[in-house]
Amino acid sequence: MNQYFDTHCHLDFDCFDGDRAGLLSRCKALGIQRFLIPATRFSVMEKLETLVSCHQGVYIAAGIHPFFVDKTSLSDLSLLSEYLKTSNLIGSKLIALGEMGLDKFCSNDFGLQKEVFSRQLEMASRLSLPVIIHNRKCDQAVLDLLDYFNVNKGVVHGFSGSYEIANEFRKRGFYIGLGGVISWENANKVRQMVTRLGLTQVVIETDAPDMSPEWLKGKRNTPETVIKVVALLAELLQLPVTTVADTVYRNSCNLFGLDGLGQDV
Repeated sequence: MNQYFDTHCHLDFDCFDGDRAGLLSRCKALGIQRFLIPATRFSVMEKLETLVSCHQGVYIAAGIHPFFVDKTSLSDLSLLSEYLKTSNLIGSKLIALGEMGLDKFCSNDFGLQKEVFSRQLEMASRLSLPVIIHNRKCDQAVLDLLDYFNVNKGVVHGFSGSYEIANEFRKRGFYIGLGGVISWENANKVRQMVTRLGLTQVVIETDAPDMSPEWLKGKRNTPETVIKVVALLAELLQLPVTTVADTVYRNSCNLFGLDGLGQDV
């Protein structure tokens, strides 16, 4: 059976409260061994810690999403910094910082977004942790900040940009996160980019419950969709599914400093 790693899913969201344990059991039966849950704000960290203590194969990231940047974010950054000094999960279950970044479509103050993003990059640089980047229409600003803080490991989440921009991130040591977008009916340009991209520094993610693939439009997305996304990627690249599944699984483990066996305790 192929092994899979959903490198970005929000299983802490309330919409999973009713069936989270059953969903994870179904995923494990399908070969989906590992799940990374990025925080969206500091206040969710307690719930994320509970999830990693209760469920095998679940990992977390700590951070503040640009959608949640507001007047409390600067004090939350101080709380986050203190938390990272004392957490005993770093490197074992807390394996990245994020979800963080910049979003031009978001109504939150862009200057504050940059400050919150910058301070999180500073933490990541200090701790040598990979980062999970949220980026919408801010390519150059994100690249400039990565260079300034010398952050050279992480993933660009939900990537749908150009091949050229993907390579700018890859040159800096970043992986490209691909998901259900490649299945969307109007995503021909994205699929063309993916065929040029290949599998080097590529990981698979669902962003569950959001970014649903074409066959789930209007419905809750779950980590179960990684299997079909990998199959679609294999079709686009004209490669065996097993080859693609094995490569992106090992890419994911390499990125986040995990062994490639999927044998979590």
